[in-house]
Amino acid sequence: MRVSMSKKIYFAVTVLVLVGLVLVGVALWSINTLLLNSESLSRRGNRAIILALMDSVLLNRQIGMNSIIASSDTAEMQRLSDGIAPGVEQMNAHIDNYARNMPLNPDEATRARPETLRKQWADLVRVTLDVIALGMENTNVQAIRLNDANQAFWEKADGDLEALANFFNSRNDPEHAGQARGLRNSLSLTRLNLVKFMTAVTLAERKQYEEGTLRFVQEIDGALAELARTLPADGGGRQTQEIADALTKTGTPLIAELMRLINRDSNGLARAARANTIFLIFL
Repeated sequence: MRVSMSKKIYFAVTVLVLVGLVLVGVALWSINTLLLNSESLSRRGNRAIILALMDSVLLNRQIGMNSIIASSDTAEMQRLSDGIAPGVEQMNAHIDNYARNMPLNPDEATRARPETLRKQWADLVRVTLDVIALGMENTNVQAIRLNDANQAFWEKADGDLEALANFFNSRNDPEHAGQARGLRNSLSLTRLNLVKFMTAVTLAERKQYEEGTLRFVQEIDGALAELARTLPADGGGRQTQEIADALTKTGTPLIAELMRLINRDSNGLARAARANTIFLIFL
């Protein structure tokens, strides 16, 4: 049976069309695969860039926090605090961008990663804010500045006790002159112990010098009160009472405040709290 030429042509065209459709299908599949691979590579590259930006924000926060703890300048600490504040929103934006660049068809753990990062970042911000607040409180420097600001008071008390001893000497009263000089020595020891207390490295040393300072304060208060009771007003009693009043009104509260600041040790608390940030660094 002979096949007509027209049927042969129709058959050949049909075959060519089918081959063309197959080739188009393969081409479309290849293009789609290429696009998916390109999208996957693009997202992976974007994630790498985003993670680097996250690292930068994190490092800036750590450096700023450590610099605040180390600083003793209030204006500098505020500048450092202001400098790291924008990092909170920057990191949140980076995490949002990271979520938009997740792998295609991620597994459950990968899908949950942005929320995990968000929670860890919130925890880190909370802890570092506590550290920064303690660092800016800076009670150790407050104590040193308070003590320095009151040196004139201590010098006057020392001078008043020296003048009292000279007064007794002028009255040929060596006994009371010796007591006044002893009180002056006790005051010097009090000031020395106070400085040692403020600069003590260990808690044991701090406790030792704190107890020594308080002991000298009690001895001075008791000795001055005893002198003031036993001396006539014009025989040194008035001067002794004035010194006692000044120490009671200014000296004792000053020492109490210095001890409160040093025992508070916000710098030590900041360093201890900073250790908690190590467990929250996730990048």
